[in-house]
Amino acid sequence: MTECPELGALEISPLPAELRDHVSSCNSCKLVVEVFDAAAGRLDVDDCMRFDALLAARADGTLGRAAKNLLERHLASCSSCREVAETLSPTQDADGDHAISAALCDGNDCCDSGAEASLGCSVANAPMIGPGVTEVCGDGIDQDCDGVDPPCQCTIDQDNDGHRALACLGDDCCDSGAEPALGCTAATAPDIYPGSEEICGDAIDQDCDGIDPGCQCTQDADGDGHLAIACGGDDCCDAGTEASVGCTPGTAGGIFPGNPEICGDGIDQNCNGTDLICKAPTPMSRPLARPQVAGEEPVFVLAVQGDGGLARGGSSTTATGLTSFEACGVDMATGRLACGDSWVTQTEMQTPSREALGLDALLYFHFLFPFTAAEREVCTASTSTRDLSSSSIGRYEVNDPDLVTDGNVVGPKQSGSAKFMVNRSHYQLVRLMSYIFAIGGWTASGPTDAVERHLQ
Repeated sequence: MTECPELGALEISPLPAELRDHVSSCNSCKLVVEVFDAAAGRLDVDDCMRFDALLAARADGTLGRAAKNLLERHLASCSSCREVAETLSPTQDADGDHAISAALCDGNDCCDSGAEASLGCSVANAPMIGPGVTEVCGDGIDQDCDGVDPPCQCTIDQDNDGHRALACLGDDCCDSGAEPALGCTAATAPDIYPGSEEICGDAIDQDCDGIDPGCQCTQDADGDGHLAIACGGDDCCDAGTEASVGCTPGTAGGIFPGNPEICGDGIDQNCNGTDLICKAPTPMSRPLARPQVAGEEPVFVLAVQGDGGLARGGSSTTATGLTSFEACGVDMATGRLACGDSWVTQTEMQTPSREALGLDALLYFHFLFPFTAAEREVCTASTSTRDLSSSSIGRYEVNDPDLVTDGNVVGPKQSGSAKFMVNRSHYQLVRLMSYIFAIGGWTASGPTDAVERHLQ
């Protein structure tokens, strides 16, 4: 390297080998590196005194490009150093903004006298125009001497990479594709932004750090036969520090495209971007668990009314509901029914005149609410008709399970508290707070979505 690099290249620590060779033979660049080292605490030098050597180099004409930019940036913010600078060397700074005219002394001020051709350059504007000045969009003035005045319509991310352009106060060094970043084109812009994965040696600065690192990874770091993605390979976890799922130095050797995936271990073995989810075993493959009943109180199963039997066929068949309840105890050791086929018919039953094809019952504290449905149903081969029950919503006491004798769980019936507002069958009863809700079902005119509630 014969020419001095850009200022940003000398801020990197440690310097790449090519830059180290240049700095060792260039006093100007060596001064810049020392200034950066002092700023980072790697060199114990007073904040302003570290610029003395740069001022002296400017006075004798040996200041390189990177050193000149660094010194001018400091002078713009330090009045004490500016006074010293003016005594050491005339700067040909006509507008007093501490940037030398581009037309004189190899300076970089695009508007110094006010007569230059820079956008918006005038005698009045000249002090506010110079490299490093904050750009104001859409005012017709090129404040930072980059050759353009960006429009104030850049809230949109042009390349859709989640980062706005630098000219729009964002951090994307390549948004439109026309920026001077390494490898910046309209085609590469979506992949160039801070935090993007850098690919070495492709002449593109993917992560906007100002450089494209040379490829020094011809060897497979984890020995799995695949080079890292950053080296042009396909291994999503080579060094063990990549962002792949489950990527660590310990797992890197088992992560590469084509490797069999192990589900649910938090590692993306085959580099497809995810860890395979383990499917639940099918019911047939699960071992049958032994039924268990928690607690020590007796448990009973109740059969509530229902249909006494309905024959299907071409002739008309009438089915009437049952009025009885039956109970069966549960074996506490096995969880199975203890009565076999011998269910116990309860002493208490529905009023004989109120037979109903009951569908279910609701247990609410120590009360049982049977679902009355239809008093009878007449079926033919093609139709069925029901006589809907108009009886009130009744309830039965439920005996204390510890005091049940002879299998009688259902206690005395209490008088009904309310009748249905809409006679219905095949509905659902739900308890909510102190109310019983009857939801939907079948009425004389067909299905209904009516909901009614009754205070219990």
